[in-house]
Amino acid sequence: MKKGKGVLSLIKESLERLAAIREDTGGWLDSEVEEEDQSCLFKIMESLEPFFLANRMFPTDFARLPIKDEILLDDINQVVRIIESDGFSASPYLYVREEVEFVDAAALALRLMIMVGEYVEKTVLKNDPSWSGLLEKVSSVATRAYDFILKSGLRDKTGQRWAGTTEKVIRKTNYCNVYFTCQAAEALLFCMGQKVPFSVGDDEKTRNVIQNSCSWVLARVKENTVFGDERRTKGEINYSFYGLNLLLDCLGYLEETQKAAVLKVFARFVEQVGQGEEFLTWLNYIDVPLKGYPKPIFYDDRSGYGNIITVFCKGKDVFPEHAVIDGRFFEILNLWHRYLVNQRDSETLLWEQGNFLICYTARAIEGLLYFAKHGEAIKYELSEQEVLKALKGTLESPQIQQIFLSEIAKIGGAVREETK
Repeated sequence: MKKGKGVLSLIKESLERLAAIREDTGGWLDSEVEEEDQSCLFKIMESLEPFFLANRMFPTDFARLPIKDEILLDDINQVVRIIESDGFSASPYLYVREEVEFVDAAALALRLMIMVGEYVEKTVLKNDPSWSGLLEKVSSVATRAYDFILKSGLRDKTGQRWAGTTEKVIRKTNYCNVYFTCQAAEALLFCMGQKVPFSVGDDEKTRNVIQNSCSWVLARVKENTVFGDERRTKGEINYSFYGLNLLLDCLGYLEETQKAAVLKVFARFVEQVGQGEEFLTWLNYIDVPLKGYPKPIFYDDRSGYGNIITVFCKGKDVFPEHAVIDGRFFEILNLWHRYLVNQRDSETLLWEQGNFLICYTARAIEGLLYFAKHGEAIKYELSEQEVLKALKGTLESPQIQQIFLSEIAKIGGAVREETK
């Protein structure tokens, strides 16, 4: 079933609509209301990321991004200025009131700066003085983000991990968790082998940090599910999203026993999200409590729909021959793909669900990019009787019958309506 091009068209439409919001309003505005003194650094970067990710994953289809070059230039310059002035703020999503720098903001900045550099290098923009002059600043911000991530991490015999910030008061509360650790390590992974148009960090040192980060995340696994915190008490399924997103990307860096552990977590994840339609509800409990844990796993983040597709597609890519990639796997992947597409507003072409938030749309686009890249080969394992049943159901559809009659009419045929 060929889906890639259709999905890419859908992605392009959504990116064009995001670009129109930026052009029409002068900012990346959604349902959230920010105070005037907020820099909104994180939100600007989060809005730009899907554009550059599309180019990175599909350099031919998105050779030029569906947004004006001058808007990109203005926004990237703004990101650079804010970071140079205020550091890596998570504005407007501040987790604490104090003005401190945040690890996930630095991680997002590092990923974005590398993708900006790649985009400029492989387009005609590299010959534009405005853009070529910006590359030096972009490289400087990337290096600053890399250094911040390394210095803010905590490392001991249990592995490498991160809290939200470097502030000691937060460190003392065991605030290190899977989310911040995976964000940091995933950004460092972007640096591996990165040479054009600039390099960031030392590959050997970076690889070592990434490997130790994966070890710490795997140490958070219990009952084949990733728990989010130091003490393995937070069992929301979104931590398995974050954990698998990193571990699947880093599989080549892991030992065989670690790879086996990742496969078990992935298989459990596939089982969890394939529970049934009751899972397809916002803010819904998944009724699959872990052994010894009476509280069911709780999921409360709508961006998870895109994340589910991303993780499924990454798993399919690294475990293509494993038994977990079966007919049921593709059935679940198709289900989530259809559900995600159906959640897209038919008028705005964005993901709203009553209130438009850029972060949800960004994650939806990311999931669809991975679906177009790795998830379009759909398999069905059906018996002959099941095929005949599906065919019979199709032919009974009034819409299909109408198409059939129209085609008959085109070639001059006639259908006699029998009367009793």
